[in-house]
Amino acid sequence: MPTTSLRSFLRLWATSKSSASPNTTSTRRPRSISSRPSRFDFARSNHMNTKNFLIGLILTLTLVGCARSVVPSPIATPAPSPLVTPPAVSEISITYQRSGGLVGAHDTWLIDPQGKVSSPGSGAAAQLTSAQMAELIAAIRLANFMTLQDSYLPQDTCCDRYEYIVTITVNGQSKTVRTIDASPTAPPALTHLINTLTRLVTVPAPADQ
Repeated sequence: MPTTSLRSFLRLWATSKSSASPNTTSTRRPRSISSRPSRFDFARSNHMNTKNFLIGLILTLTLVGCARSVVPSPIATPAPSPLVTPPAVSEISITYQRSGGLVGAHDTWLIDPQGKVSSPGSGAAAQLTSAQMAELIAAIRLANFMTLQDSYLPQDTCCDRYEYIVTITVNGQSKTVRTIDASPTAPPALTHLINTLTRLVTVPAPADQ
């Protein structure tokens, strides 16, 4: 084969091969970055979840500890009322007057803070015991004497009934109450006080030893 023909044949063969082969360089697609999370992303997510859990646990324990450490404030105890608490023996003096009855009596008794009973009309004297004074103070307290009305005398005071005038001084404050036997308006506690006074002053008691 002549040299010229051989060269022409090789040129044609090279041209046909290059046109038949696709350009792999121009059609090659770039490698896409995978959207799947890496191991680093999983580790970082687990770390954040653990951190948030620990912070929440610490806050919960702190709040519980604070709630347990709260000490309730003491409840204030109200001061006793002077009308409820019986006054001391040394703060009470009593003047007890009784008049009328079948014989038209007029008797007066004085009881000093130490429990000494004296009767200006007769000159007799007696001494109440500590127990008797305590009983008398309890009767005064029961009657709530300082809040009573001044008088429980009815319009008709007939007939032959005793009339009573009781004056009690407590801490320098005096109160006088008038009543009568079988008064329709006198409270039962006042009647009990009158009966207690009558029994204590008319039956002399021995002096304290």
